[in-house]
Amino acid sequence: MEKEGLLFNKIAPVYGFSFYSQVRHYRYILDKTKEELDFSAYRSIIDIGCGTGALCKVLKEYGMNATGLDPAGAMLSIAQKKTGKTESHQRDIEFIHGNVLSGLPF
Repeated sequence: MEKEGLLFNKIAPVYGFSFYSQVRHYRYILDKTKEELDFSAYRSIIDIGCGTGALCKVLKEYGMNATGLDPAGAMLSIAQKKTGKTESHQRDIEFIHGNVLSGLPF
């Protein structure tokens, strides 16, 4: 599995520097489109190719149980560090090492 995410494992440390700007960008987009996207109809969501988890973090802020899937273990390691713990009454974001091309692990 690591071979599949080899490039992204190599760039993960540098890519992690843009995490907070990505979070701000996703918040902006979701706030701007909230009239068209009714998130209240969803309780959970999966981000396939989640990278460092920025979108998962914002979706969690919108009240969803977010799961991130990525083939690059280094990206997932950064995602876990950057997203940290959430509010005690909500479960943490779950990150899964996997590749959609090999089948979803659900």
